[in-house]
Amino acid sequence: SDHILTAAASRSGSVTKARILSMRFLTYRGRLANLRRPELTTTTTTMKKRSLFCLAEARKLSLDVRWRDTSGERTAAICSQAAVDHFGAHTPLSEITAGDVDIWRRKLLAAGSRPATVNKKVSALRAMLSDAYLRGHLQSIPRLPQQLKLRNLKDRIFSDQEVQLICSWFNQAGHPAAADPLVFLLETAARWGEAEALRGEDVDLAKDRVTFSKTKA
Repeated sequence: SDHILTAAASRSGSVTKARILSMRFLTYRGRLANLRRPELTTTTTTMKKRSLFCLAEARKLSLDVRWRDTSGERTAAICSQAAVDHFGAHTPLSEITAGDVDIWRRKLLAAGSRPATVNKKVSALRAMLSDAYLRGHLQSIPRLPQQLKLRNLKDRIFSDQEVQLICSWFNQAGHPAAADPLVFLLETAARWGEAEALRGEDVDLAKDRVTFSKTKA
């Protein structure tokens, strides 16, 4: 009986070794098959490149394909740079989460930014994510929080008396030249950037007319 048990144990050990060798062979064969399939390597490389597409690259892309030569280019450049400054230029887009955006928004609000300004900055980030995804640099677009609710306040117009008081203050402070741009902006309802972009041919002194070629409204 001892001889029978020994023989059985020997056969069992041989079977176990054979199974181990067979599993190792199958693993090796599978790896070899993968090496012979270049599409797998290409796919892996592409996914790695997508995951490493960083925020600075996304900003450069959106500035070129979305915002260039538009009336909101300057604002978009400022808002998108704010996102880069907070998250980091080399932060991969795929690592930005809704929680990260929540933290950023709270930081902006604590620093005194208005909800409308915060929404613009987050919208710039959302646009960069969308452009990167559309052009194959991102596998999917992360879901970001909804925009902050705004309090719809009515615009208040300065009275003539208030304008005169402000102009008087400029004169008393030794800055009389600052009063003229103020009056111009109030009379035309133009933004500072729109007034700054005016050229000589946009102003007709004979007809008291100013033409704004690019406005946000």
